[in-house]
Amino acid sequence: MNPNQWINTTENICETYGKILSESEKQILLKKIDVPSYPKQSDNIMVRMGNIPLEDNVMMAHESFFSELYDILTKAFFEKVLNKDAFGDEAKVNEIFGKTLQENYGVYNGPFLDLARTYWTFKIEVMELFAPHSDKFNLVISQFLISYIMEIGGCFFPTPGPFKYPYKDRIRAQEMYFEIYAPNFDKKTYFKNNPVLNKLKSEEAKWPGIVYILIFLVIAWFIPQNVWWGKILFYILMGLIVISLCCISDTIKTLIFGKKINPHPPLKKRKR
Repeated sequence: MNPNQWINTTENICETYGKILSESEKQILLKKIDVPSYPKQSDNIMVRMGNIPLEDNVMMAHESFFSELYDILTKAFFEKVLNKDAFGDEAKVNEIFGKTLQENYGVYNGPFLDLARTYWTFKIEVMELFAPHSDKFNLVISQFLISYIMEIGGCFFPTPGPFKYPYKDRIRAQEMYFEIYAPNFDKKTYFKNNPVLNKLKSEEAKWPGIVYILIFLVIAWFIPQNVWWGKILFYILMGLIVISLCCISDTIKTLIFGKKINPHPPLKKRKR
């Protein structure tokens, strides 16, 4: 969507929740932000991708407006999630990323897919404001929307990188969103069948396994091999090391126990 389409969409969303977007508020959203030009091309790319804050004087002068707009937008976002609605054309996901959401996450139905559908179709529409050669990235509405989608995405769909919220903190943050904006959301099924959270949890679980392996190796190094109890203890430690390796590596687990067969593969569409 272009800026004018976003203004119309925002206006319709606001009306749904009892707010009339005034002409002055529309002008605030369409205002251009002065963006510095950096000598490094990489820095300019980051600016174009939304890595610039809204001017302090804009935010401070209209703090209540932006706070209300954030609240309304989040209500609309989770209403679409509850209704299993996409924010835009879901086919664009496959066109841009080369995979459907179902193929990417390995989830074919349920509340996680509902949330992913709304989020990614929303993000794609926002990112059209930051398309190459676009001169709309420095509008207030563009920066507000990219900041919004980065906040939602940072909570529910984190990108790879060195800075990550701990698993438990992320769970609490997501529960707060659900409690405020989607109290009827099926949280139990969502948390159970969430490939993003499951991956984060397994990554955090690997570190204790590595520590245990090091401890077991150190103990095994000093165990005497010339007495019967030493041999027994050595083999026990080797078994614990194997168990720990299986916990931190699916590849090792597959090599030892073989590939696990999914008893419930996704149903394929029948040919007509």
